[in-house]
Amino acid sequence: MAEHEQPTAADLLRAELRTAGIETTTESHDSADCEWIIVDLGARGQIWISGVPSRTTTDVSTENQIHYAPDQHAGWKADHFVDPYESDETTAVHRSHSHDLDADNRALVSALVRYIKPV
Repeated sequence: MAEHEQPTAADLLRAELRTAGIETTTESHDSADCEWIIVDLGARGQIWISGVPSRTTTDVSTENQIHYAPDQHAGWKADHFVDPYESDETTAVHRSHSHDLDADNRALVSALVRYIKPV
């Protein structure tokens, strides 16, 4: 991110994930206009995170996106794929329709920590 650019929703979430000790990468499929934050779990698969569309407006600009302005946030979804490139089978890790990005980031990080680092 350039010094003059504002952080995106993804930038802020990835910073919180790093603070929690969770490393991420990003991936996009230009032909499908989709992008994700990915948590690699090694042999356990991957968790893919992306934005959800607003439930209160007709705006779907955040659906399957991560690089949007924080004030456009409409929620996160996080799905665990055991084999993301061979199967569509997933386990939902987090679902939210919160427009409060800070609170949603905290909730998602907490859900991920519980899911990938069980006590």
